[in-house]
Amino acid sequence: GWAPADGLWLIGGQQKVPVSREQLIASGDLAFTQRTVATHWLSPGRDLGAVADYSKSGARLRVGAFNGGGDFTGDTDGGKLYAARAEFVMGDADTYQTYGTVDGYTLGVAVDGYTNSNRAIDELGGGADLAFRMGGLSLLAEVRFMTVSPQETPSVAPGVLTETQRQGAMVQVGYTMGAFEPVVRYALLDDNVDQDDTGDVAEAMGGVIYH
Repeated sequence: GWAPADGLWLIGGQQKVPVSREQLIASGDLAFTQRTVATHWLSPGRDLGAVADYSKSGARLRVGAFNGGGDFTGDTDGGKLYAARAEFVMGDADTYQTYGTVDGYTLGVAVDGYTNSNRAIDELGGGADLAFRMGGLSLLAEVRFMTVSPQETPSVAPGVLTETQRQGAMVQVGYTMGAFEPVVRYALLDDNVDQDDTGDVAEAMGGVIYH
């Protein structure tokens, strides 16, 4: 990473694509050991690329270009992944963490989008998310969508035969009480919006985390 100007970072290497608040939360700060089914299927993970990250007065913009294959050792396909994320924060608390008590309140909202082309399919995805913290209360919510299209002449078998619309959402509420964090979470995934009752998933989780 390199900071050529105040508020600007240029970061290269294997890193998280700037998409989805739950995906960007560090694994050690997740309330549960796994991310939701919606985040898992509708957000890219880590990839080899470069990101420009600029912050000023509560606003933050991240723009990145990646290999798109997720492989640290090289480019596994001919396509590229491009992503952008814009967010705004009011308050002083960390919006990428749910545990802990804060003074006053903090609200973080963001929108993002990405496009990824590989040997078989083209992906166009995006979403919006928010984090709200006040006292010991924390709220995390997110909606995501993705359009998957087979390429005209794929070099390997595509995962879909026609253009497919996918969407998902999650909401998580927790409350910090000393070293304990009771949390409940609900998530939805529809991997083919045009087909009723095909690949639909709903998951609900609850627990108490000890820090």
